[in-house]
Amino acid sequence: MSGDPSLHPAFPTIVRMVVEQPREARYRLRFDDRHGRFYVTDVPSLLYDKGFPGVYGWVEGLGHPPGSHCDIFLLSRTAFQPGDVVDAHVCGVLVRGDRDHKVFAVDADWANELPAWDLDALPEQLRHDVMALYPVLLKGERWAGAREAWALLESIRTKRFVPNAD
Repeated sequence: MSGDPSLHPAFPTIVRMVVEQPREARYRLRFDDRHGRFYVTDVPSLLYDKGFPGVYGWVEGLGHPPGSHCDIFLLSRTAFQPGDVVDAHVCGVLVRGDRDHKVFAVDADWANELPAWDLDALPEQLRHDVMALYPVLLKGERWAGAREAWALLESIRTKRFVPNAD
């Protein structure tokens, strides 16, 4: 643990997620870090087009757009808004060949209903909804479960942050 207050105390199994893309938005939102606000683009939203039951954003404490950051999709029944910060229980990752990995998580409601926080433990329909976002895997890409996602997050954290000298 880095001691970074923006990281969840249970990092990397639970992370804080900043919502960038709500499910009901037809077009992608982008974060303007200079003005600290979100704006609508003319790019269609993958979440909306695929009917994903959740939201998209970045892991707080591991950078933020437009700079280096860690993408995360959250399965949730709640209609979160851009800028909301949500606890996300990490359950897997799409390991991508271009290193733009996509972490997947469930919110607290789903976490309490699942036998384990892992892609394989998701109900069939939710697992299908996750896989439907990226139905074709390119060379070097693969789906991985929670343990690999946690290891990836820890790797990102240790490369990004210098441990305190204390």
